[in-house]
Amino acid sequence: MKIKDFIVSLIVLCVMLRLDVSSLDAQDCSEAWLQEAKSQLDTFIISYRPQTGLNYSDSIRSMIKSYRLEDCEATYWINYYRAELLELNNRYKEALDIYYTLSSTAKELQKWDLFVSIQISIARVMETINRGDDCLRHLKMAKEYIDHKQLLNLYAFYGVRMSSYQRIFNSKDSAYFYAQQAVNYGIKYNAPRQIADGYYLLGMLTSNIDTSYYLMQQSFEQFLINKNYYGASTMAKNIQNKIKNTKFSNQSPAWLDTISKYIVLIKEHNYTYHYLLNKYYEEISDRYFFKNNLDSAYYYLKLSKEHMKQSDINVNQTEISQAEIDNITSTERFKAEALTKQTKFQKILLSILVLGLISALIVAYNLNSKKIKIEKQRTLIQNQNEELAHSFQRQSMLLSEIHHRVKNNLQLVISLLTLHFNKVKDNKEYQYLEDISNKVRSIALIHEHLYHTEQFEKIELKSYLKDLLEHYLALHTSDTEFAYEIIEDQAIHLNLETVMPIGIICTELISNSLKYGRRPDQMLKLEFKLQSLESKYILKFHDNGIETNRKFTDQIKSGMGTLLIDSMVRQLQAQSSPTFNGTASFNLVFQEKIISKV
Repeated sequence: MKIKDFIVSLIVLCVMLRLDVSSLDAQDCSEAWLQEAKSQLDTFIISYRPQTGLNYSDSIRSMIKSYRLEDCEATYWINYYRAELLELNNRYKEALDIYYTLSSTAKELQKWDLFVSIQISIARVMETINRGDDCLRHLKMAKEYIDHKQLLNLYAFYGVRMSSYQRIFNSKDSAYFYAQQAVNYGIKYNAPRQIADGYYLLGMLTSNIDTSYYLMQQSFEQFLINKNYYGASTMAKNIQNKIKNTKFSNQSPAWLDTISKYIVLIKEHNYTYHYLLNKYYEEISDRYFFKNNLDSAYYYLKLSKEHMKQSDINVNQTEISQAEIDNITSTERFKAEALTKQTKFQKILLSILVLGLISALIVAYNLNSKKIKIEKQRTLIQNQNEELAHSFQRQSMLLSEIHHRVKNNLQLVISLLTLHFNKVKDNKEYQYLEDISNKVRSIALIHEHLYHTEQFEKIELKSYLKDLLEHYLALHTSDTEFAYEIIEDQAIHLNLETVMPIGIICTELISNSLKYGRRPDQMLKLEFKLQSLESKYILKFHDNGIETNRKFTDQIKSGMGTLLIDSMVRQLQAQSSPTFNGTASFNLVFQEKIISKV
């Protein structure tokens, strides 16, 4: 054995020999401040203030140690509440370490309320990390002791966790039953936390909108009574989502305002707070979007993404698995430590046995350290890659959904126009409606392009023009076909605000050429040239029409199409030079539009 390992072993031995010295001193477990600290920690949990509660528990633990009150029942509950606060702070490994240690102590001392509460809390952690079998195992153990020891005051807690388990892993009918039991027992035994959670589960599991709305409002009110403003804000968001497409949809904006009212009262800005803000700003973005305020919609969507990044939860499954292994060995270790209280000889003997075990573990660790280090690095890199991929996928899905909705809405407008102009007999009205449909289609193509390419900041101009021309080709028969060519010196990517007016301009140019530029001796050919010059871009359009087919040149120059082109040119703050001398030409010099931040 190495000298360093031997020194470590000696330190461990000395610590173990000191374990029972403090227990020989008298303890006064009736201290009022100890009971008050226990109640205060419970309040922090009910009102969902995990970080404040954790800081408070750290200071209380120091006082407990200085007064040597580690073996008081109130101290056991304080440690239990500390584990719950660690769990709420997403520190599952540390929470499980405390739960498992306390579980052995509570069982040995026959503190059955504490023991059952710990089993249910462990089940909650297992559900959180998606380990259904382990969750059910601890819930069954809790139910066995609830029935055997008649701990009906804990049935509400058990009912909430069993309902949640059934909802995720098994049967929603069973989930509804346990949620109802949770509410009933919670009211009977005054368990405010379980009442709020029970009503929430009932509201989510009920298919009838009237009943669901009522139950979720009950949960919301209970969260307010508990001063749990995170829970109240989250419930308001759930209600707003639930009713916005129902007969109560007119109340949906009011619930969104309710979120903003209570979200500012949340004092701790942890990952759950950021997740709530992510959903809230996402909804605000949708509201501005449907009001056609795209700049504000984009601004709040960016806010939503920023908070989404801060809300990602990463649970180390390997560490949690190790915590369960530690729990298996801790039972035997607890029994061994209990025997040391009988005689000093037994204490020294146990220390030697533990020392040998630790020495063996150290030797095994040294033999396998390199292999373990490489495996940990590989796992870490893999987890980071998966986390980055997941974050990117969520952002892409959000933007993709927005453009998909816009494209579908515009497609609906096109369909309505198509239904109408297919019924009209007047050719002029037919052409008018078809022109409108084509312009709307040019806008829809932009969003379709964004949706399919999944590049939401910029649009590749050549690809977009190709899609637009292919759309016109699909509308024409073989005797009215045309050819096209798109030439560019380098790829040009522009934002949505710039491509939109360019699309309308190009739609009008293509329509005019198809109407007035055909010639009998050869196929009509449309040509687009794209050039970039420092901070500016040049778009050139040309067709091979002939003068004899330009009967309506004056009409073109004074028509609504030309007015629309001029309007789009002004919107771009660009320069244009259209000509109709034998063949149609159009030059456009423009810059990419600057997007406002709000």
